[in-house]
Amino acid sequence: PGICRISMLNREDVENYIRYRLDVAGGRNGSVHFTSDSFDEIFHYSGGIPRLINVLCDRVLLIGYVGNTRVIDGRVVREGIRDLESPGTVPGKRRVARPHQ
Repeated sequence: PGICRISMLNREDVENYIRYRLDVAGGRNGSVHFTSDSFDEIFHYSGGIPRLINVLCDRVLLIGYVGNTRVIDGRVVREGIRDLESPGTVPGKRRVARPHQ
């Protein structure tokens, strides 16, 4: 059995990949809109690796849902990145430091 590897995507491929996945999921019928700067942020964070694109998009879509917004812009993507890099956080919620007991 061989291993199937998907090569890294360039910026344009990332946008096309996300648009395709939204189409398949039925999300491009006006219910969700990714802005150009959101694609830039996703590409920068993921390095074009599809698995990371998927994980980040799942997170930002959840943040958009929790925040009741249909526009996924660079700010929402950066929030998603912070969430992914901060284990134990609830999607879309800022981490609050708790005093030691």
